[in-house]
Amino acid sequence: LATLAGVALTLSRAAMLGLAVGGVVFALLTLWTLWSTQRPLFKWLVIALVLVSFAAGGAFFKVNEDSMLTRQLVTPLGDDMRVHIWRAALAQHAESPWIGAGSRMFYAGGITHRDPEASAQTGDSLFAHNEYLQTLADYGWAGLALLLLVVMAHLMNGIRFLRWFAAEKFPSTGKLGSNTLALTLGGIAALVATLVHAVFEFHGHVPVIALLGTMVLGLLANPGNESEVFKSRRIWGLRFLMKIVMLAASAAMIGGAAVFGVADAHSAIAQVQNKRGETVLALRNFARAAETDPRNAVLAYQHGLALMDSYKPGMPDEERRRLIDKMVRELTRANMLNPYSHLYQLALADALDAAGKHDEALAAIQRALVLAPLYEEPRMALGIHYHRIGKYEEAEFAYLWASQAKAMNPAGTTNWLDSYRQLLYHTAVLA
Repeated sequence: LATLAGVALTLSRAAMLGLAVGGVVFALLTLWTLWSTQRPLFKWLVIALVLVSFAAGGAFFKVNEDSMLTRQLVTPLGDDMRVHIWRAALAQHAESPWIGAGSRMFYAGGITHRDPEASAQTGDSLFAHNEYLQTLADYGWAGLALLLLVVMAHLMNGIRFLRWFAAEKFPSTGKLGSNTLALTLGGIAALVATLVHAVFEFHGHVPVIALLGTMVLGLLANPGNESEVFKSRRIWGLRFLMKIVMLAASAAMIGGAAVFGVADAHSAIAQVQNKRGETVLALRNFARAAETDPRNAVLAYQHGLALMDSYKPGMPDEERRRLIDKMVRELTRANMLNPYSHLYQLALADALDAAGKHDEALAAIQRALVLAPLYEEPRMALGIHYHRIGKYEEAEFAYLWASQAKAMNPAGTTNWLDSYRQLLYHTAVLA
């Protein structure tokens, strides 16, 4: 019922498919269990399942018919953006097929390997919308093999429990009223449903769904086998070692919260202060965040941008030089910590231009063009760079090149046309 309510609210076609497959698995396992234990009741359960399925399915379809038709008209399956995102994931996987590019590297890979056939107005994907392709991109064949090994081990353990229940537990008790049986049947169906859903979504990266998934795996890991035939094997010292590991992991989480949590808190407070116009206080908190967690590229980047925003025309030369040097240092550090973000490179280019290091600024823009070859932003930055140093012909070429980008800046932000108009106005004034 909870799943039906969720599907009705989201109208997710992938969730409907997962629900359907999970429901079929649940029905088949239930029928098999009844056939293996209470065979005289089998036909009555089949009749009940058919009646309930038709009644519930018909009601569910009728209630959502109009909404699903609208969804199909707005986003038809034939034009689904997932196909373009999957191509990007496969392109990133091809660069390092065995061990992958690294955890969450599809954040950058979705930009660098963006499909040229995707709509120019489509935003960054961030996730592959397919857990298996994301695993291939991030962790390669080795990661996917380990993932499937974990899933299959738990599924087989759940099925083994059902066989044991039908062959050993039921003959000795004569009862089907078992919580462990119910949880195992539901756990297997839920796991299969989420595995099917994972072909179209990234819910394994959503914390609450990942937590529920681990709970399902926990149910299947120890459903309650008490077999005399299959004895559990115990490894000496493993339980004690696991307790030590759990304590160490807990201590690490507390330590992480004390360091990373405090740094993130300073950053969040600074962002709120920025929106309120309290720039001095915001800059102070951005600096604290970067100092508390010096290995976090995001915090270094935010601090660098805050320093850039604090620049004011008419500042004393000495103060301006110190500010620019600090900007360059912080944004250089952000790029050393994360060399895969084109936005970091472009921010560094702005700082280097302000410092008069135009060759280094051009090199940073060229790195951004490699990281985001189809995007308007680095092409426009190239035009702005040439515009700043007075190379107007090269600037015009860069702006017109930006107009042909396969991924345009979001509506409401600076675009190539605004910058090009500024160039034309500037050259007209000079003429």
